[in-house]
Amino acid sequence: MRRSVVLVLGLALSSAGCGASGASTEAPPHTGTATESTATTTSTCMPPDLASAHELELVRLPAGCSFVGAGTFSAPRVVSDEAALASAIECTGASSASLDLAAGDLVIAGYTMSPAFGGLAIVDDGSTVTFVTRDRPPCPDDPMPMPMPASALAFRLPHGSSRTFAQRACTLASRCP
Repeated sequence: MRRSVVLVLGLALSSAGCGASGASTEAPPHTGTATESTATTTSTCMPPDLASAHELELVRLPAGCSFVGAGTFSAPRVVSDEAALASAIECTGASSASLDLAAGDLVIAGYTMSPAFGGLAIVDDGSTVTFVTRDRPPCPDDPMPMPMPASALAFRLPHGSSRTFAQRACTLASRCP
């Protein structure tokens, strides 16, 4: 019981450090489930050379469904047909998911959040899609870092797009009390 309370408190403190509501893509919950939308934070950062890149919207699945067989940030899985889509989504119980591939290819990447995870932005400059991981600086009374479960996220690119993929990081402003 004590371990559960510490874990919940640690996650709450970790979340409190990054704020809520503004203009950047946050990662989906660690369950890998999701709905088409973009979550936001007021505390953001972006490497200066990426400031003019277009932010991509996450594709989210209904509760009970998750992405499986995801690639990585450097080599994401690109799904462009119904057969590949069927093998990329897994649903439990009565849940089901259907995504319209006419809207573009689905790009799926898996990741693990760091203990200081403060959000994620996915930006496209037309030739490179960059995953920008936002980390928050530690506060003096933070709980010990704990491993975070793996997640997967997805976004759309135009059919047949040729992109390279990169990963960058930035540090959010300190919000310690």
